[in-house]
Amino acid sequence: MINFLQKSLFRKRSGSEGFTSQSAEDLANLKTLSVTSHKTINTHAVDSLNSGNTLSTLNALDARLSNSSSSESEKKDQVDETKNSQKDDEDEINEEDLYPNGGIKAYTVVFGSFCCCVTLFGMMDSIGVIEAYVQIHQLSTTAVSSISWIFSIFMFISMFLGIITGPLYDLFGSQQLLVIGAGFTFVGIFCTGECTEVYQFVLSFGICLGLGTGFMMTPAVSAVSSWFGKGHRAFFLGIVQSGGSVGGVIFPILLRSMFPKHGFKWSMRILAFLNLGLDIIGAFLAKDRLKELKHLQGKSETGTIWDKIKHSIDPKAFKDRSFLFLTLSLFLNEFADTIVLTYISSYAISQGVSQQESYNMVTILNALGIIGSYIPSYLANAYGAFNMMALVSGTLTLVIFIIWLPFGQYKAALYVFVSIFGFCCASTFALTGATISEVTKKTSDFGKRYGTAYSFVSFGCLLSLPISGAFIRQKTNTYYRHMVIFNACMSLLATFFFLLTRYTIVGKKIKVAV
Repeated sequence: MINFLQKSLFRKRSGSEGFTSQSAEDLANLKTLSVTSHKTINTHAVDSLNSGNTLSTLNALDARLSNSSSSESEKKDQVDETKNSQKDDEDEINEEDLYPNGGIKAYTVVFGSFCCCVTLFGMMDSIGVIEAYVQIHQLSTTAVSSISWIFSIFMFISMFLGIITGPLYDLFGSQQLLVIGAGFTFVGIFCTGECTEVYQFVLSFGICLGLGTGFMMTPAVSAVSSWFGKGHRAFFLGIVQSGGSVGGVIFPILLRSMFPKHGFKWSMRILAFLNLGLDIIGAFLAKDRLKELKHLQGKSETGTIWDKIKHSIDPKAFKDRSFLFLTLSLFLNEFADTIVLTYISSYAISQGVSQQESYNMVTILNALGIIGSYIPSYLANAYGAFNMMALVSGTLTLVIFIIWLPFGQYKAALYVFVSIFGFCCASTFALTGATISEVTKKTSDFGKRYGTAYSFVSFGCLLSLPISGAFIRQKTNTYYRHMVIFNACMSLLATFFFLLTRYTIVGKKIKVAV
C-alpha cells in the first residue's frame, strides 16, 4: 500500500553503512518524500582537497600572507575561506560529474521504477478489497482472526525484508532483485486465485507475494537516486511515488469490475499477468549506476552481506528517549492504520453497503492519500515535522471517535471517514522520515536509525490484524464495533507518544517549529 509504505514503502541518504548506503534516503522519500535534507560528505572532494596540489597552493598562499601586513587572525580567516571555497567548488563539480540529472537513460529509469511501484504498492493498497472478498466467499466459514494472518504476514515480510534487500542492492544492483521480485509477485498473485484454504492463502499471498514486494521495494526506488543529484532527486522520487498511488486507485477498480464478470480465479490471473508485464518493463528499464558511482568516488566494496545487515540496525539507539518514544509512536500508528486499511471494506459490507461500493471506498481512501502525501510535508517546512505529525495523528484519532465509531452504520458517514482518514494516514507515512531525522543528531546515523525503527515497526503489521480480528468473533455490527473501539484506543496512544516525543525535544514550548 503506498500509504503503508508512504505504508509502503517509501524514503534519506546517510554516509554510513546503515540500512543501506543509498536506499535509506529512498525508502524514507517513498513512504514519505521527507521534508528534511541530509547532506553527505563527498569523499572524492575531500580526497581532492587533501591532494598534494591543493596543499601546495594553500602553503604558497600562507607564505604570501605571512609577508603581508595583515594580522595573524586575518591570515587564518583568509586561508580557511580559500579552503572552504575550493572544497565547495570541487563538491559542486563532483556533484555534476557524478549524476546525469536528466537525459533519455535517466528518464527511462524513472519510468521503469514508476511501473514497479504501480504493482508493488498497488497490491498493498488492494488488500482491503481482497480480504473482503475472500471473507465472504472462499473463507466464509473461517474466523476473521485466522483470515487476518494472510495479510499481516504479507505486510510484515514486505516491510521487514528491506533490512536484507538494502545490502543486497548495494552488492548486486537493482535489476537482479527486480527480476526475482517480479517472479515471486507473479507466482504469488497467480496462485492466490487457486486458493480455498487459509494455509494456501498464507503461502501464496502472504509469503510468496510478500517476498516479491519485499525484493522489489528497495531497488525500485533506489535506482532513481543513482541518476539524480540531491537537487533533483526529491522531484523524481515524487514521480516514482505517484506510481504507487496510481496502482492504489486502479487495482481496486479493476477488481471491482472483474470479480462479478470473471470470478476470483481469473481476476487474480489477469491481475498477475498485468503485474508481470509492468514488472518486466520496470526490471528492464530501472538500471542503477552503483558500480559507476563507486568508481567515480574511488570507493571499493568491503565487507560481507552479513556485515552490512548487522550495520543496518542499531539497538543502542533505543537508549535515546526521543528515539524510543518515536519508535513506539510509529509502531502504534502503523498498528492502528493497518487495521483500518484492511478491514474498512468488510466493515462497510457488514453495515449493508454493497461489495462494489465498499471497493469504491478503498479507491477514495487511496486517492485522497495522494494529496495527503504532499500537503503536510510542504507545511512541515514552516511549522515543523513533529507539529504536523501530532496534528494529523490527532485528526485520525478524532475522526475514528467522532465519525466512525458513532456513525459508522451510515453510508454517508463512511464516505466522509475514509476521505479524511486517507488524507491523514498518508500524511503520517510521508512525515515519518522527517521525524526520525529530527531525533538523529548525526546524519551518518540516519540510515541505521531508520532501519532500526522500521525493523521494530514491521512487527506492528504482523500483530495488528490477528489481534483486532479476534474482536470480530462474528461478522456482526456489535463485534465490528468492538474492533473500532480497539482501533481508536491504539490511535489515541500513537498520538500521545508523538506528543511525548515532541516534549522530550523541546519541553513545554508550544510555539516552536519542530
